[in-house]
Amino acid sequence: KPANLSQGEKQRVALGRCITRDPKVILLDEPISNLDQPLRSRYRAELKKLLQRYGVTAVYVTHDQQEAMMMGDLIAVMDIGTIEQVATYERIYRNPNNIFVAKFLNIDMDTPAINIIDGSLLSPPIERYLVGIRPEAMIPTKSEDHEYTIKGTITDILRMPVKGVNIVTLQVDGEEIVVRVPHNQVLRIGSETLMSPTEIHLFSRKTKRRVRSIYPELV
Repeated sequence: KPANLSQGEKQRVALGRCITRDPKVILLDEPISNLDQPLRSRYRAELKKLLQRYGVTAVYVTHDQQEAMMMGDLIAVMDIGTIEQVATYERIYRNPNNIFVAKFLNIDMDTPAINIIDGSLLSPPIERYLVGIRPEAMIPTKSEDHEYTIKGTITDILRMPVKGVNIVTLQVDGEEIVVRVPHNQVLRIGSETLMSPTEIHLFSRKTKRRVRSIYPELV
């Protein structure tokens, strides 16, 4: 009987009732939040197949960005009831409207979504901006001639051979920057290293909105 069902079972029954009504639109507010991880993975895949098969439009609310990435054709990022950006996951990740959106989406939960640092740490022409650099958008370099090269001291290295990467924390003039590099990169805690960004987002200090992005050519 209903009173004997677990919360996860009740959610699955509610999903079944929604789908069998042949609706035009379904509003799903964290519909599988009470399931354990193996069941969540299974039901995400099943639900997406059902929605596609029957051509049902669904508005799917979730706080799990990985779930949003897997389920959504379009993603709306909201902050205190305001929609900050609507686009595909890839477009939002590469072209965030503001710092909130940039920090919200993360391709890997083992690293911060983005480093937000003072523009003066990179180059005088962009010192009036706050600069966003994704951890995977920094590569080790041996040259200080590049305009945006950062020199920092390695304070921590998290080695993740299964993923083929190392998560490196740099101390740069009192600020911490997290970098994601290939696991075979030879780096040591306490040593100085040079990093060059392949992608830079410039944000207004006042409005926190993205002004433009820069894609430096690395030599």
